Amino acid sequence: MKLLLPIFFLTISLVRAQGESASYEVIYLSSSLYETTYRAPDKEFTTLYYSGQKAVYQKHNQRKKDSISLVRKLTNEDIGKYKCRERYAIEFNGNEITYYDELGNDEFQYTETLDHNWKLGSESKTLKGYKCRNATVSYGGRDWIAWYATELPINAGPYKFRGLPGLIVKITDATNSYDFELYSVKEKSNLTVTKSYHSKSFEERKKLTRDAFNKYRFYWNLLSFNERLAVMNGQPGATISFTSSDGGTSPFDQPRNVNLASTLNLIEIDHE
Repeated sequence: MKLLLPIFFLTISLVRAQGESASYEVIYLSSSLYETTYRAPDKEFTTLYYSGQKAVYQKHNQRKKDSISLVRKLTNEDIGKYKCRERYAIEFNGNEITYYDELGNDEFQYTETLDHNWKLGSESKTLKGYKCRNATVSYGGRDWIAWYATELPINAGPYKFRGLPGLIVKITDATNSYDFELYSVKEKSNLTVTKSYHSKSFEERKKLTRDAFNKYRFYWNLLSFNERLAVMNGQPGATISFTSSDGGTSPFDQPRNVNLASTLNLIEIDHE
């Protein structure tokens, strides 16, 4: 018995260590109502690569395009095959994230410390074959309802959501504009848990605060196709104002589509 006890505790320690170092590919089906006038939300797969405290989250098609861009230039066939409305990527290191996005010719990034104040509920139901518990949180100007599975001890979820005692299987905002539901989860080896490709070097990226970027993205979405081309081509007066993370600003002069502004339904709306 004296010999068995040390062996038992050693085995438990090894199993825990293996679990903490395991890597997972988690795929979600996301439904996004980008504008209130949509008859039905856009549906697409998103991918979370998770390994311990580090992870990266992207739209599945954007991850594919990044992988191709590492070895060659994208073709029109690639762009059509892997069509993706949003080009953002989110890198996690514990509760610290770096958010990357591309609008026009520019690549942006900002850092953020997540501090989700989850409220754990007492309800339970089975989703995707897993017994789940509910939790709620407010983030980005929206109220969210999540369902997580403690039998999947992965501190992760879609978009910027994490911090629950189990993998988030489903999370929906209170207006049903945005929904993420687990499609598959697989243990993997040798996953790259960072954004694999950047269109701009670190020095060339525009580094903003989260609030400044969200304002820029809001205004960008108000531009017509021709107005976006004008901004991208640097035509006089065709710029969008933003404040960089070091306090610098650009000129303020952007056309706005007032009618469209009332229908925009971005995932983060607390900057307005």
